Amino acid sequence: MVLALGLVGCAGGGAGTTATSGAGGAGSGSGGAGGGSGGAIALEVPLTLEERAGVTRVAEPVTSGLPLAPGAVRDTAALWIADPRGRPVPAQFRVEGRWPDGSIRWLLCDFQADVPANGTVRYRLRAGGGANPAPAQSVQVRTLQTGLEIETGPARFRLASAPFRLFDEVWIGQRQLVAPDPASGIVVTGAGSPAVVYRGERVRRMSVLDRGPLRVRVRVEGEHVASSGATLCRYTLDLVFHAGR
Repeated sequence: MVLALGLVGCAGGGAGTTATSGAGGAGSGSGGAGGGSGGAIALEVPLTLEERAGVTRVAEPVTSGLPLAPGAVRDTAALWIADPRGRPVPAQFRVEGRWPDGSIRWLLCDFQADVPANGTVRYRLRAGGGANPAPAQSVQVRTLQTGLEIETGPARFRLASAPFRLFDEVWIGQRQLVAPDPASGIVVTGAGSPAVVYRGERVRRMSVLDRGPLRVRVRVEGEHVASSGATLCRYTLDLVFHAGR
């Protein structure tokens, strides 16, 4: 079974990286997989990462959906990711679906991997026999009166909901890269003459869909509106933030 893993980072896009998951391991360990971190390993699913873009990846974010067999795992608290040397690395898990018996059917898994340029490494999803450590840097989300603030460690982003201009502020350490600007934002220009400008400043909803230590996903649902008040269309925008990025 081959799973496409989106390795997204500053070094380059994820199109050059794939992952192969050993389907056989997903069917094992129906007994103690739902237990604590101690004891024997009850489940092991190999994840082979291949770097095909010629770029060395260091702590590169990995997000993948994994299918599990009925009865294999019931609780994400038992799960952890092992690096090629068997050491636990910080990971984030979310259940996307369950079997009729309540065990996990689809698992969304996040971790960060080191892969040499044009190289291949193998990580492993395990249940039991280890623990999921906390990351050195985690994504923090703060709710403000004007919107949201997301801090990834090296960077801080501020999203204002009224009006919405994509990133209202962006900071890297103590250096501000983006400051509030009434002229900035998402703009759609009509084809007529004179052209009508529709700005995506009107937000119907801003919500945090995924909130974890390694990855946060924010969804913005808004409308493109002209200065006359006429609405062109609605839009949905997902913004993803990774720890350490």
